[in-house]
Amino acid sequence: MDGAGTVPAMRRSAAMAPLSPLLQQSLRLGLASLITAAIALWSDRIAFVWYPLLAVIFVIDDNDELTVKAAMARVLGTASGGLVAFLVHTIMDGWPAVLVSLLLTVPLLRLLGWQGGLSTAVTISLMFLLIPRYTELNWDYVFNRMVDTSVGIVVALLTALLFWPKNRLQRIGALERQLHTNLQLQLVALVAWTQLGQARPAPLSRADFTARLLALEQLVQQEQAGHARHLLRQARWRQRLLIWQTIHHHWVQFERLLGQLPAHLGNEPAVAALAPQLQRALQHLQSPAAGGDGPLHLQPVQGVLALPALLLLSLEEEHRRLRRALLSLQFCERSTLARAGTASLEPAR
Repeated sequence: MDGAGTVPAMRRSAAMAPLSPLLQQSLRLGLASLITAAIALWSDRIAFVWYPLLAVIFVIDDNDELTVKAAMARVLGTASGGLVAFLVHTIMDGWPAVLVSLLLTVPLLRLLGWQGGLSTAVTISLMFLLIPRYTELNWDYVFNRMVDTSVGIVVALLTALLFWPKNRLQRIGALERQLHTNLQLQLVALVAWTQLGQARPAPLSRADFTARLLALEQLVQQEQAGHARHLLRQARWRQRLLIWQTIHHHWVQFERLLGQLPAHLGNEPAVAALAPQLQRALQHLQSPAAGGDGPLHLQPVQGVLALPALLLLSLEEEHRRLRRALLSLQFCERSTLARAGTASLEPAR
């Protein structure tokens, strides 16, 4: 009965498992292309199907955050690029016109904050100026091609907003919460090791810690180039990343030094006498703002197997630096929350 009941449960869990990011991206791209091609075939005004299809391919980007504000930046940036290309065409033609249009389009979009439309704007500029008989370009042609491209952009954005939408700010917060949770769980296990005389827990996975920190840095760098960079400045993410890098370094060193202590603190009296001091040190890391501001002093105890004084001094130094980094991170997060609360209490103007 147990085996028969386990199989349906496993099938249900497999059916409810989330799709991989690659499969989600492929489904988004295929669905957006299908809808765009159907609209192009149904409508008589779209003469060149590759304009909206190219827009779909550029917009469905795994590194792009597809929010409503980013969608507007994409559409307006594309329209601005087409307009600049046409104005340049009235003055010059050929490859020099392509160079001049790019030199004007890129800084213009960055100045207006429409970097999301840079790829499609550059593409439509090249297609405007390098198509056969480009000298016959007029306002009607420019307007129709911009409408064709906008159809692909709108379809791609709606598809991405409806199916597995992405929000980098939420992912940044989730990654930081995971880092906090992993550190707190490891500290709880280390405190239990000093209190209950249990075996020393395995060190925190350096690969996972490093991977999450690198993913956090990558997301912050991507968001700093986007439209929400002012939110990152308000949340002090530049300082918080530097603090997390410091915490990562000193945490690895601190656990490496703890690994040189005996696995069971109660087996040797000289080592067991350090258990209360280590317990207090770990509790200071759990609550960096509590426990006083004085440095930790691990006093060596004379015994048969006394610990080296250099090891204790190294533990004290790494503990001091790690606690300062955690305290700085706590102050930075509290100041961010206080600023957000003050902004929410301000009356609307």
